[in-house]
Amino acid sequence: MSDLPTLLTAHRGDRVRIVLLTGDRPATAASRLPTAGGLGVKGLELREWYGIFASAKVPPATVDVWRHHLRNQIEDDGTSGELRQLGLDVQTSTPEEASAEIVKTLQEWRSRMAALGIPSVN
Repeated sequence: MSDLPTLLTAHRGDRVRIVLLTGDRPATAASRLPTAGGLGVKGLELREWYGIFASAKVPPATVDVWRHHLRNQIEDDGTSGELRQLGLDVQTSTPEEASAEIVKTLQEWRSRMAALGIPSVN
């Protein structure tokens, strides 16, 4: 089990065979691969995301400038196309949306760990 960007090149080169993607919708670069959600299999959903973080001491105006430039670069057709070919369907967000995503992810993992009997640490 691994993330799509790690295995996609090997899959395309017939060195490994990806049999199922976790999640409910296919990745753009692997649209023919079945998904757990598409097959009705529940409980295998695993979302991955990447973020760029800065110290809380960085002034909000500086964060806004960085976010503007990063968003423009990431949403550029060439960059986003290259990232899709690697198996990454890019979505940009605001700092507030990213914060909410972090909270959601932590809640999901706490729930999964609790279901396995693993105690939560704060």
